[in-house]
Order: sequence, then C-alpha cells, then structure tokens
Amino acid sequence: VSVGRGHTLCPFYMSKDAAKDADIIFMPYNYLLDANTRKTLVDQVRWDNAIVIFDEAHNVEGVCSDASSCDLTAKQLTDALAEAKRCKEVCLDRIERGATYDPSEPTSERNINHRQLYTDLDLFQRLLKQIEQGLQSLVSQHKVTPQEGLTRPGIFLFEFLRGFNITESTLPILNTSIDTASDMLQAWELEQGRSAASKGGTAALLHIQSFLNLAFNTLDPIGTRPGSLPAHKGYRVHIHLEKSWGADKLHAPTLSYWCFIPGMAFRMLKALNLRSILLTSGTLAPLDSFAHELQLQFDISLENPHIIQASQVWVGVLAQGPSGHPLCSNYQARNDIEYKEDLGNAVANFARIVPDGLLVFFPSYGVLEMCLKHWRENEKGGGGSTMSRITRHKAPFIEPRDGSQFQQVIDGYKSKLEEPTGNGAIFFAVCRGKVSEGLDFSDRAGRGVIITGIPYAMRNDPKVRLKRDVLDEDARTSKGGSAALTGDAWYVQQAMRAVNQAMGRVIRHRWDFGAVILADRRFAEKSTQRQMSKWLEKNMVHHANFGTASSSLTRFFKDKQSFQAPAGYGGKAAAGTAGQGPAGGSAFQVVASSAAGSAHDAAGGRGGRAGLIDSLPSAIDVSGLGSIGGFGAAASGGPKAGGGGARALDKPPLQPIQKGGLLGMLEQHHAATAQQQQWAHSNSNSQQEWERGDVSRSDGASKLGD
Repeated sequence: VSVGRGHTLCPFYMSKDAAKDADIIFMPYNYLLDANTRKTLVDQVRWDNAIVIFDEAHNVEGVCSDASSCDLTAKQLTDALAEAKRCKEVCLDRIERGATYDPSEPTSERNINHRQLYTDLDLFQRLLKQIEQGLQSLVSQHKVTPQEGLTRPGIFLFEFLRGFNITESTLPILNTSIDTASDMLQAWELEQGRSAASKGGTAALLHIQSFLNLAFNTLDPIGTRPGSLPAHKGYRVHIHLEKSWGADKLHAPTLSYWCFIPGMAFRMLKALNLRSILLTSGTLAPLDSFAHELQLQFDISLENPHIIQASQVWVGVLAQGPSGHPLCSNYQARNDIEYKEDLGNAVANFARIVPDGLLVFFPSYGVLEMCLKHWRENEKGGGGSTMSRITRHKAPFIEPRDGSQFQQVIDGYKSKLEEPTGNGAIFFAVCRGKVSEGLDFSDRAGRGVIITGIPYAMRNDPKVRLKRDVLDEDARTSKGGSAALTGDAWYVQQAMRAVNQAMGRVIRHRWDFGAVILADRRFAEKSTQRQMSKWLEKNMVHHANFGTASSSLTRFFKDKQSFQAPAGYGGKAAAGTAGQGPAGGSAFQVVASSAAGSAHDAAGGRGGRAGLIDSLPSAIDVSGLGSIGGFGAAASGGPKAGGGGARALDKPPLQPIQKGGLLGMLEQHHAATAQQQQWAHSNSNSQQEWERGDVSRSDGASKLGD
C-alpha cells in the first residue's frame, strides 16, 4: 500500500501482477470461494498445481453460502435502468458522429453495432421495468409485510424469470448485450478524459448479470454421481421488504436467492482440479457433518489433542451464582432481575480471583448491554453498584458495535495490562465478535474467560429458519447416513462452535495457563458437552455451588504463582503471571525467530534440553522452517520490542536481499541457513548468551505451539 501511494499505483493490481511469480499467495478466502472474484485470479494462479489452505476454516460454510447467494434490490433495478439509459445515449452519440459497424475488426470499437445495441438496451429497460412490476405484484398478492416475507423453493426463480422470457437459452444474448454496453461506456469515459475509467459506470447492470448467471448455474447437479439432484434444490427464493434509499424511506421489495448448501461453492472450486485442499481450525468437529456440508470427501482427517498439560487449565461449569440463583441465559430467563444480579456478583468475584486479563463473553450485544446497564444502576445501600465492585479489581473495556472504534478499545485494554501497578483489566465482549474470533490473548492478556450463555441464532431469522428446513429435507432424502445434518443439529453446532472459539482465547501456546468459567447451567448437560472441544470437555468439572468453584479457582491460580516455563523459553509465561503478554511482529518474524532457535539447537547448542520443534508432529518440515527462519531472524535487524532489555547476539552478515518480501527470503534461504549453522557451531559454548539474545523466540514458540 505504501509503495502504491508513493508511486500512484493501485496496490491491488500491483499485488495481482506480483502474484504471477509468487510461490505463496495470501488472501481472504472469500476471494477463492466467490466465483466473480476468482475470475480475476485466473492469470495469477496455476490451479492444477495449487495447494489451497483455508485457515480458521470453521467460517468456510458461512462464506460458501454467502458467495453462492445473491440479492436483487429495488435500488439495483433502478440504477440498472439509469445505466441502460446512459448507454443508449452513448450509442446515439456514436451513431450521430458517424460510427460504422465492421465485424472484421474484432478488437476495434467498430465491431460494435451501435444501432443493434441501442435496440437491445431499449428492450432490456422494458424487461427491468417488468421485473419491478412482477415483484410488486407478488408482494401485493401474498400480502408481504416488513415482518413476514414470501418464501418459495429455488425452482420458483426460474418460473418467475420465464415470465419475462429470461431462460437458459436467452441468457447468453443478455450477457453479450451487457458486456458490450459496459465496454462501450468504459471506452467513452476514456475519451472524455477520465483516466480512472472503469466498469463502475455499469455496476448495477453487471450485478444483474452476475445474479442471473449464478441462478442458472444452479440448474446443474450439485454432485458428480449419476442421478445427483440439481443445485437449486438447496436454494430458497425469499422476497422481502426493505427500507428504500430515498428520502421517503418507504419499503421496497428485494428478491433474494439464498444458498443453503455450502458445497455449491466448493463444487466450483474443486472443478479447477486443485492439487490439494487443506482446512484447518480448532473448532471443525464434528468432522463428518462438516464434510457432508461441503459436499467433499476428505481422504485424510486429523483431530489433535491440545499441546498443554491438564494442570494448565481450569474448566468449571457454574450452575448458580453466589446467592444460589440459577445461572441460565436462555430467552425466558435473561430478563430476570435476580439472574442479572447473581451473574454480576459472580463476575465481580471472579474479577478479584483471576489475575491480569479477564474476558467475559455474552451471547449477543443485546444481552451484554442489558446486563451492563443493570450492573451500573443497581446500587444498593453503601455497597455501590455491581459495576463499581467489578472496577475495584479491574479496569473495564467493552467491545464496540462500531468496528472503527475497536482498535482504540483493544489498545486501551493492552495498555492497562502493561501498567506495573495495575490489577489488570476485564473485557466484556460477544460470541462471534472480533474479540472471540481471531485475537491472541495469550499469557497476561487472558488468564480467564467467562462464557455467560450459549449464542443460539434467532430462530425466526429467515436465513436460520430456511437453513434448518433445507437440512431437514436433505436429511430425509439423503443416503449419507449419520453424516447428514438435521436442522436442529446444525443449529446447536453453530452455537457451540462460537462458544469453542471464545473459550480458545485463554490458552494460546504450550506454556500458557488459564481458566474457563462456564456460567450457564446448560453447559452441564451431556448433549452440550459433546459439542465442546475435546481438550476442554475432558478437563471439565461441574461445581454444585459457587463456593466450591470459587475456592477451586483460587487454589488453581495460587498454584500457578510458581509455574515456570522451561529454561531457555524466553520468559513469556515464566513465574506465574509475570509474562508480558503477546509480543509484536509479523507471523513471518514469529516463525523465523522460533526456527532460528531450533537451528542453533540442532547445531549442538541445546545442552541436552528438548526444544519446542522436537515436540511438534514429525510431519512439520523442520528443515524448511529453519531455513526460512535463519534468514528472517537475522534480517529483522535486532530484538523485538518488549524483550525485557535482552540484547541480541551479533549475527553473521547475510547476503543482501535482491527481492523484497517472502519471495526474496525463499530465494536466498539456502545460503542464509548455511551461514546460520556455521555461526551456531562457532558459538556452541554461548548457550546462556543466546538465550538472552533470542528475544523473538518465545513469541515464535507460542505461535507454533498453538
């Protein structure tokens, strides 16, 4: 981005060009799953030799469904009418200026028959108006309201479009007209001196084209087996009213074509004949139903135990608060005053017991705000409000709804933890929010996590209701046996995956420790526990009352005051709560620093201790990590910030980087590794000095051990 700004270049297209020579390409995985976005990568990726890795793959199902779904709003229809009118005006301008049609020049604008295109666009305008009227007629006929939409099977969309003569046979004609109009308008804008001319002038027309192409693609079978049903069986048409964009804010109809079979997107991805597809996450289980949802047969699957010892985590189910009131955050109980009182009392007590950082997760923003409001206002006598009692022990931070404010809040939380005289901080957040999904709250940043409820989705949400209907229908007709998901099973799985993600914030590396407090009696049910990560389920204890849970948790953290990471680890989690929390640096620096340490150990400087790399599965390419790491660590130019004053050893001078970024690192890693190994041998008696100097190693170990 900085290079693009400095040279007035588009970073996106610059990175696309650089990707042609890259061995590794990083991108959000919706770039691969969305067919329209994937088209832009055709020239950059050799698909038949590609290994595609989806990290945090527990979100793949939702992204697949979204990528294979499409909405057509009233505004998009109105904008498309305006764009078609503008294209017609350009056609007339071309005709008046004497433009001729010559089909023998395919690369010239003379290949455009402007008179024919004008006629096609005029017909297309009428078609768009008929679709508008058709939607309004359905709304009136079926008495659609803002609260209740009209739902029909996927096949209904083709019946609706057939009424306007939009069929599989006429679709290519529409595609040609829209493509030609878009190219013509782009050329006209360039002539007008608009250097940034693009196809944005026909964005609505192109969206309608995309909508129609996606829809007609679902006439194909979802599977490759003979007799496979057409993909539209997993779709639903939903016509609903949304507030319009105009000043009147009236409700206007939206035509939605929603996919409820995520395998639709993966089917198209698999058709590229990829070499391998890998999906990784800490919360993919149960794997059989996950594979069934994606319509893929995974030849290899692996579900690992956690790298930590049982003594490093405290997992407890708390069925009642300090006053004995049941803790249950279901819809019926969450408005109960006594429930909110006792939940607040429990949080206040845990804020006193748990050292440093404490995360508290709620099922939704609504529940979070309701509880915080009550805790601020429930002052009784001279004891102060619940929130005032919480803040005596920890500074409070709240996950904002507005994403633009998030970084400021998380920076404040980290700063409070770094204060030498502070008692720590408490972060109130929501399951499925930013805090629960991908942030690293290792060591002091997250010594404990409280889950206050199970984040079930709204049952009356149209997408949730329709997804359950589609799965129930699939389960009735499927021959997939136990792998077939029912709607109820999916509903529970989605909620528990969100819980597992939130619980996973507390243990982030091999030498981390912390507590998971499940403050809802439903977590004691066996059916719920079976949906939890296995490493948590086997360590779970159901506490009959708050007193036993409180005393057990107090002993746990008291015992951890003497907890020591092995010598040479770097001090990140040493001596109880003395670790400094997540360090900075990129993922490459993290891997590089750990691998550099392992390269030194392999050269004889380990002194008989087992290093982190030794504990990893043998499938990991230790040599490759060491090669990249040896170069990357030295190229960083010194120790990372937050190393507690440790100094770096003088590293051998490496060859200058000829190419920037990872590509340059990979091309020179062999020479770099040889230099690192030579240097390591020559310093085999300097183990203690190396441990002080390798500041980055502890952070790298945490990431590799995660």
